[in-house]
Amino acid sequence: DRAIKQLPDMFRDTDTVEYRARQITEKLALSLQASILVQNGNALISDSFIQARLGDGSGHVYGILPTGIDCKAIIERSNL
Repeated sequence: DRAIKQLPDMFRDTDTVEYRARQITEKLALSLQASILVQNGNALISDSFIQARLGDGSGHVYGILPTGIDCKAIIERSNL
């Protein structure tokens, strides 16, 4: 929810919107992915995605995860 609420602010500064276009696109894409996971997915998966990609200190490099994510449960679920 917090990421979605930040989006209107990203569009307000029209003087620099072109410089921030990739950042805005990234935030939109991640927010849409999170929305789909929340609506259709497992809470463990959606919560982990939101924490890793939209949370404070989220990493921009594939594979960076914050501490506390139950990686073992995610891996076990993928083997179903």
